[in-house]
Amino acid sequence: MVAAPCPVPEHAERVRNYDYRYVWIHDQCYAGLAVAADRPHPLLAEATGFVAAAVNSDGPALKPAYRTDGGPVPNQRRLGLPGHPGGTDVVGNRVNRQFQLHAPGKALPLFAAAARHDLLDADGVAAARTAVDVIRHRRTEPDAGIWELDNACGRTPGWPASPGSGKPRPFPPSAPASSGRGWPQASSPRPTGAAATPPGTGSAARTTGLLSEEFDVTQHQPRQPASSFRPRPTAGNQRPPRHRIIVPDSRIITSERGENVVRARIRRWRAATVDAWRTQLWPVPAFAVLTAIVLGVGLPRLDARIDEHLPATVTAYLFSGGPEAARTVLSAIASSLITVTSLTFSLTVVTLQLASSQFSPRLLRTFTRDRLVHASLGLLLATFVYALTVLRTVRASLSDQTAFVPQIAVTVAYLLALAAVLMLVVFLAHLARQIRVERMMSEVHADTTATMNHLLSDAEPHSRAPLAVPADAVVLHADRSGFFSSIDDHALLSAANTASAVVYVDRLPGESLIAGTPVAHAWARNGDELDGAAREQLQRCIAQSIDTGFERTAVQDVAFGLRQLVDVTVKALSPGVNDPTTAVHGLGHIAALLCELARKDLGPRILTDSDDQVRVVLRRPSFTELLELAVAQPRRYGAKDPDVLSRLAMLLREVAWSTTDPEHHLAVATQVDRLAATIDRQDFDTTEHERLHGEIRAAREALIGRWPATPTHVP
Repeated sequence: MVAAPCPVPEHAERVRNYDYRYVWIHDQCYAGLAVAADRPHPLLAEATGFVAAAVNSDGPALKPAYRTDGGPVPNQRRLGLPGHPGGTDVVGNRVNRQFQLHAPGKALPLFAAAARHDLLDADGVAAARTAVDVIRHRRTEPDAGIWELDNACGRTPGWPASPGSGKPRPFPPSAPASSGRGWPQASSPRPTGAAATPPGTGSAARTTGLLSEEFDVTQHQPRQPASSFRPRPTAGNQRPPRHRIIVPDSRIITSERGENVVRARIRRWRAATVDAWRTQLWPVPAFAVLTAIVLGVGLPRLDARIDEHLPATVTAYLFSGGPEAARTVLSAIASSLITVTSLTFSLTVVTLQLASSQFSPRLLRTFTRDRLVHASLGLLLATFVYALTVLRTVRASLSDQTAFVPQIAVTVAYLLALAAVLMLVVFLAHLARQIRVERMMSEVHADTTATMNHLLSDAEPHSRAPLAVPADAVVLHADRSGFFSSIDDHALLSAANTASAVVYVDRLPGESLIAGTPVAHAWARNGDELDGAAREQLQRCIAQSIDTGFERTAVQDVAFGLRQLVDVTVKALSPGVNDPTTAVHGLGHIAALLCELARKDLGPRILTDSDDQVRVVLRRPSFTELLELAVAQPRRYGAKDPDVLSRLAMLLREVAWSTTDPEHHLAVATQVDRLAATIDRQDFDTTEHERLHGEIRAAREALIGRWPATPTHVP
């Protein structure tokens, strides 16, 4: 039994169009049950064989649909053809990555009907047991439901037959209290209860615990499956290998395991330390000054030991003047270098002031972490300090002392002075390039991309289980105020594991925390109330794990780069600057970042213990929140400029084209509607209104997979 032969649009001009041309498990079950009500029929045997083969083959990963040959349904994609009127050319279906509790639930009545007509073979009995286990282990998990929507708890119950009756009985849609407050759990692969009865020792009710007692599976003779879908081989009534039930989730799962945890903590500490040191102007110059002092003391001592023994071929390249000449050279180097250093510092301060007032105060980090600026200041200061240090060792010939000129040390001072002059030229050229807004935005873009690649994985299909925080959850507070910089997730995981608790951190890196306000919730894993000692331990751990600072950083803050680019865009639209071209360029960088984010997994980060039990959940910004951050202010402050509105429409069009996620499409569609309303409120002329509304239509077409070519005239 195969469903509709073509992709049919669910709603005209909407993005929800599906390809149903596959064999659906519940359709097979309905067809088999329908003919079983009359008499034994080959269709019942075919349906039972197909469903049993699918259950035995995939077990807990049973899919809602398959190809007619039993193969997996292909991924959903577009062909670039017109498709149905009002629809799109969708082929494939995302059910190949979904689970429906309805599927194994409907399989059980089908197996019972086949057994009553003596059509259930050994593979069918094994499939019935596997279906019972799948329902038992996965009945508390969120599933896609019969309409293949996003996963949710309790959307569609399974309907297995009750023991001793032919009536269906639904499983409870909500998880029991011990299931971890609605979070799916990885269950043991070992059989329990009635399902653990060895095959061939009793009725189906004693074997599966759910099928009707009206038939005995031991009386059925094995036969070959009627379907061309071939399951894994089984011997007689031997039960096929039992599948381990794993919580489907492609988000980052981290277990606390010895050396890996230590390495992770070292990486986190190193990243935070490097970021903090790179944004300070003093560390590199300070290290250079210390190095200059060491060389200024050490090289003259080396000169005193080896100068008299150097060959003429070497001394020919060293400083050969007397004490007065050496003092003159060193004094000239020191006096000129301190002047150049003052000029360099002045130019740096002016650049920082320009970046703060003209672009955004949050761009100061881009300049203060510039390695060439650090190297320039370090070399200039080191040369000045080195010349002064060597100058004190030069001695003239007196009655009580002999003349001493450190030839190697003075030569090194001369070489450092030449290097400082070259560095000054490079610094001025670099500074002229750095103060350009395009350069600054490209650096922010690169830094944000690196942060995304470090923190986020590529998006993959996974079950989105809603986190239900219990009413009796303990509130954990911040112990100090400041910007949320980073969190030591492994320390928090260790504390949650020790306290047998689940911790949910619902504040995002980059947010401003106030001492004494909630940052997280915690509750006991088994549903009991946390005792006082566990509360104090978790509160102490959350206070130590969360790092705060006086400014936002990009260590764990995915949205910080978008915030910087939005600030530049909005500042360019201010009356004091009035530079819409810069705003348009900024929106181009924002669009590129959003398209990259659309391909990343933005779900919460989940950390599990060694038993794969959820212990820590770290919230991350959703795509809807990031899109609002990127679009809201430019739309508000650029509402009077048609070019800015046009670039915003193109941004939404590009993002809509770059993602196939329905949630992302819904967020983009909402922003398109808001942008269209903003355009309607403006007092533009007819031509501008038509152009902008044409771009709005193009953005909406991108939501359904269309990108019409721009008309042109070819001679």
